[in-house]
Amino acid sequence: MTRKFKALGISVLGVLALSVLAVPASAYDFTASKYPTTATASSALGNDEFKTEAGSVECKAHFKTEEMWEQSWEISIVPSYSECKAFGFLSATVKMNGCHYNVQTNVWLDLACHHFVFNFKTLEWETIPTGPLTITAGTCEVTMGTQENLSAIYFENGESGIEALAEVTGIKYTVTKDGFGCPFGGTGVKEGASYTQNSAVTFQSTNGATIDIGL
Repeated sequence: MTRKFKALGISVLGVLALSVLAVPASAYDFTASKYPTTATASSALGNDEFKTEAGSVECKAHFKTEEMWEQSWEISIVPSYSECKAFGFLSATVKMNGCHYNVQTNVWLDLACHHFVFNFKTLEWETIPTGPLTITAGTCEVTMGTQENLSAIYFENGESGIEALAEVTGIKYTVTKDGFGCPFGGTGVKEGASYTQNSAVTFQSTNGATIDIGL
């Protein structure tokens, strides 16, 4: 399964790098047999892993998409993480604090820490900041704010839904706490964190609709 997703990602990224995208992004839209619908997915404990210079934090995860009203090349996913372990033994927490993932079928992922509210006085949409995503373990704490065009997340149609595999690298993060026994090299803004999944998760609709990646 992992090999198959990697092959798909490499081929798509290679085309993007050459700037010769023969097939438009709309050819890879998220589609459903009926609208509106939402989709959910879950992973086993230890499948979802955040990694920084201090080591890994592994969690169990549950994902829910925003309500899908039509065919689209982009969708928002709200994750929740539980039973996390840092460095293999220390209890940890990963809190989204209002952040979510915007994912596109051309393998990019955004960490979005905001939501939109319509102002009835100005008759305009306003952006309300949320977040940041916070990872805490003992005396250690890391935050991650809004970041766009992170690489990469791969999608493929499976037997029972849309299969997704995250191998996201190049994430910027801020060490806000580096207390006694914490294996960071000091506080401050840093780069090079990653978010990966050891196995793909399968998104299935919550109302019986068939969902897939298609035209």
